[in-house]
Amino acid sequence: MNFLYTKYFYPFEKPLIVSKYFNYEFDNPRTEEEIAIARKSLHEELKNGKAISLGFGLFKIPSIFFLDSAKDALSKFKELFKDKESYFNNFFEYYNSEDTISLIARMLVIIRYPKNLEEKWNKELDELSSKTFTTTALQEIIESSPWKELINYSYLLSLLISSQQYAYEGQTFLIPTANDGVIKFPQKNEMNESLLKCFEQYFCFATRNIFDENSINPNLIWSYFVTVKPYLENLSVLLDTCFENNNEDKEKLCYIADILRMVDRDIIDDKTKLLMLTSIVELLLTRNPKTERFNVEDSINKQFQLKTGTVAWIMFQDPNIPEHLKHSMEFTQNQLKSIYDCRSKIAHGDFKELEKTLQKLQVDENGKKQTIKDLIHSLYGYIRKILSLYLTDRDFIVFLKNG
Repeated sequence: MNFLYTKYFYPFEKPLIVSKYFNYEFDNPRTEEEIAIARKSLHEELKNGKAISLGFGLFKIPSIFFLDSAKDALSKFKELFKDKESYFNNFFEYYNSEDTISLIARMLVIIRYPKNLEEKWNKELDELSSKTFTTTALQEIIESSPWKELINYSYLLSLLISSQQYAYEGQTFLIPTANDGVIKFPQKNEMNESLLKCFEQYFCFATRNIFDENSINPNLIWSYFVTVKPYLENLSVLLDTCFENNNEDKEKLCYIADILRMVDRDIIDDKTKLLMLTSIVELLLTRNPKTERFNVEDSINKQFQLKTGTVAWIMFQDPNIPEHLKHSMEFTQNQLKSIYDCRSKIAHGDFKELEKTLQKLQVDENGKKQTIKDLIHSLYGYIRKILSLYLTDRDFIVFLKNG
């Protein structure tokens, strides 16, 4: 199957392009085979009788109550959007005779990648399996999997559409099923649980009656396809333009996407997360100083604080950011200083001094003592704003970097 599951739930009349450049598109399971796989996984999960965790971690419900609740949620979903989305009525009328699980399976949002890439990769895997191979050769085949680039792209897109501000922790809208990289063969338990998550976000959304876009919690906008769809459509155009017009930009953005994936999927240690995320900011905003005139690390430290502070000031002018999430420039300056101080101590292995720095972190305007996790969350916010400016006003970011 040339697709991966997402954490979204939405009926499409036709596929929605995610990237013309990479030929990715959002869609629903359409063939009988695709729908049968989704149905089977959903049924097996319900049969297990476990508590079901929501896709974005909101709360849990016992699966014994799932079908009744799901049927009610589908009804509310249809009523709330029948006037806003013309296809919704047609969808529910056409599939009116189908059971709840079948409707959920048809509304799961998947993201497709080019089928020819899947066929080529399968051929290479078959050729490798027919002869003696080394671990290195197997790893190379895995690294060339057609979905790896898609996963990386999803992390870039997820960061840019995330509405969680300082609560964002680097997650992607994709479901981490086994066929996204490590091995080709699906791990059923993980997939089953994840498929239900796709529906339950909307179960939560509908039963809480917060579909009204004027009353929705801003942090949750990116969690639901119906509210994030306009942002996705706009970003896909901006990213395509960037990839098509400048090979250097493409290489840079793909490299950043790879780091974002590694930080979330492969790295557990917060020190390493902070180091890697800080490197993205450095890549985008700082330049190599003239070594005959400046101490290299001191110069980059000053660049990091000044240039990221400039982006932060621009970010805080955004009327869409709630006032309680905007920090004073004094707080921001101190935070940026702490981030780079931690980065330097981590890079040089000075962990005793790092602990002292972390113990001295400031208290924010809400009276909360900052931790290394807060620094990481803020780094995601800075990176999001820098990348957003890079896509909409590249000349400004280039000017800032070279200044």
